[in-house]
Formats: sequence, C-alpha cells, structure tokens
Amino acid sequence: MILFLSTADTEILALRAAVEMLPDGFGPVRAGSPAAMETAPALDGVDAVVVRLLGGRRAWETPFDALARACADRGVALLAFGGESGLDPELTAASTVPAAVIGEAFPYLLHGGPANTANLLRFVADEVLGAAPPHGYAPPEPVPDEGIYLGGPDDAAFDPARPTVGVVFYRAHLLAGNTTFVDDLCAALQERGANALACWCYSLRPDERGDVPVISRYLEGRVDAVVTTVLAMGTAGAGGAGGSPGVAEADSWDVPVLTRLDVPVVQAVAATTSRAAWEENAVGLSPLDTAWSVALPEFDGRIVSVPLSFKEIVDDGDDLGVPVVGSPPCVAHPTTTSGSPSCCRPTRRSGAGLETQLGWIHQRRSSTSSTPCGPPATGSTTSPTTATPSWPSSSTGSPTRRSR
Repeated sequence: MILFLSTADTEILALRAAVEMLPDGFGPVRAGSPAAMETAPALDGVDAVVVRLLGGRRAWETPFDALARACADRGVALLAFGGESGLDPELTAASTVPAAVIGEAFPYLLHGGPANTANLLRFVADEVLGAAPPHGYAPPEPVPDEGIYLGGPDDAAFDPARPTVGVVFYRAHLLAGNTTFVDDLCAALQERGANALACWCYSLRPDERGDVPVISRYLEGRVDAVVTTVLAMGTAGAGGAGGSPGVAEADSWDVPVLTRLDVPVVQAVAATTSRAAWEENAVGLSPLDTAWSVALPEFDGRIVSVPLSFKEIVDDGDDLGVPVVGSPPCVAHPTTTSGSPSCCRPTRRSGAGLETQLGWIHQRRSSTSSTPCGPPATGSTTSPTTATPSWPSSSTGSPTRRSR
C-alpha cells in the first residue's frame, strides 16, 4: 500500500482522479491530511509513504518526526517533500530513500495534476517498491507556472470601455479542476460591469531576477485592479530605501512589483474551513486563515476582503480513506438581489464586499480628482456605483481592514 499525505487539499483532489487512471492490479492507495492529524498515522500494511508538507517539517513537526522514526524502524519507504518549488533539504534528509530518488520523484509533485500524480504512484511502485512486473511510468509532464485562464483582449466578451479586473489564483486549483470559485467570481465581476482577466500562478513570490511573471506578462498595464487568493508576496528584511543591497532591515517589507503595478489589490479569502464552520464561529476565520489571508497580505498593502470560497466535502473518500474536499459552486449559496454569489458581498463583521469594491474601482478609473480611493465603510447604505471613495479609518487614522 502507498500512503499519500499532503497538507494541500488540491493534491488530495488530484489524487482522487489519479487513482482512477492506475492500471488493474495496482496496489491500494490511501490518503490523509496532516492538517487533520495530531499524531503520525499507523503504518499497518503500508509499504511506502509519500508526504508533502506546505511549510516544511515545522508545519507538522512532532508527528512527522514520529512518522520518520516509524518508517525507519519498520523498513517503510518514506519520500518527504516541502511545498516550495525546490527540494527541502531537511525533508530530503529525513526520507528513507536515496536523495536521487527524491530528486526524480519531486518533479511529479512540482508540476502536479492527476496525470503527474498517477505517474508518481507508478514511479514509487516500480522504482521504490520493485513492482513485478513493472507498471511503467511516463516522465513528468511540465505545466506552465503561470498563464491566462480566461478573459483578456482576445476574449470575445472583452469591452475596452469597461475597467478590467485581474483575478489571480493558484495553479494547484487549475490542476485539480477546483476552479468553480474562479468562474463564479469572474461572472460576478462581469455582471457588475467589468472585464475579468483570470490568471493562474505557482506563487506571487519574486523569482531570482526579482520578477513576478504572472504580473509582468499578463497584468501590468492591462488591469485597473486585482483580486487575488494567492498569499503574500513581500519579503522581510530586504533592505530599505537607501540601504545596501542584501543588507537586511528588521522592519522592512519589500513589494516592488506591486508598487510598479500601481492598482488596488484586493485579497479575497479562500477559507480552509467549511461555510458552516465560518458561520458558526464567533470570530469568523480560523487562526490559520487569519494569518495567511489577512495578516500577511496586509504587509503587502492589500485590501483585505471577505471569504470567496470555502472547503466542503465533495467525496466521502471511501476509496482513499479520507474525505476529499473542494470548493463547490457559490451559486448553491443564497444570492444577493442582483443574483451575485453571497460570498461576494459584505457579511457580518466583514470588510467591504467585492461588489462594493468594484464600485469604487469604477470611480478610480474615471475620476480625475486626487481623493484617495478605497472601499466604503462596512455597513454603508450608499450604492457602490455612487459611493464617495474614502478609507474607513480606525481611531489611529490607519485603514481599517477587517475580514470575517
């Protein structure tokens, strides 16, 4: 048996499809989410463990260490990977297979998707477990790190008279087919009078040249605003203005690409909990979501908005041994009077909704005044298309950015 553990729900979603692509006679495959495990899983009947930890070993430190010891003691193959675009030396060292095997297996996870996941399983069965006869496997199939999902000037529905809003989401959602929330958001933007230009990316972190390709290639000079579910892109201690290159400053946070883009950037929260859990929680977002989707994006200077999607069980997981979660259609939820998904409007203890924010984006595009732009205060009864742009301020005068 191969046990596949990942803190990325999109990888479990891709695994579900990958298992259907395996040949007859392939051994059982089971899955689990370390985020839901307080202890290491039992290894009864397990021959190999593939584990992917977004955030590295520290994201699941004590259970992972126990798992690594158990695999070593019982002779179970352990292939451990981090969530970045390069190998994680600490996890590679903790694996029980040679580093060369980790190097060969990692591109399957890096490129992702059902086909690459299926070939990863075949690779592990053949090269690690010595399947006889071998199942055979194809090399990893590269998938571009960024690209246009829908919209843009080449789209028949594009109207140059309308403002254009860029929508940026993780490539992992594209590969797992988990894009319904993107479709819903783009439809809501178009309904409110904007062009939607949706792009996927592996990350918004600058590359070795300091560039963020999804922005420089597809968004810069083309959009009037951006809505993104991708996490913070700035770097701490990068050196401030006038400082020497490479000299860290403890209080610095550098986002030069967003500065150059020079448009409002709205952070839409892709919650890691269900909608019911969010509704029932007196504080709304979980601590994890608050850190990743509220606190850190604020360092980038983004406008924190409302939850755009939630994680719901889409498969009971009888075959994999763990429920499979995804982001089901927003249209299943109550809608506003205009028909837009309710997660795209203001809710209790939330910031201004995406519909409201789009209203002031319209004004920003057409206004010639120097009035600072920003969403109307939460609870405002002013129509989004007629609201006077102004920052909702706290008692200290700084922007109030709240997200439930």
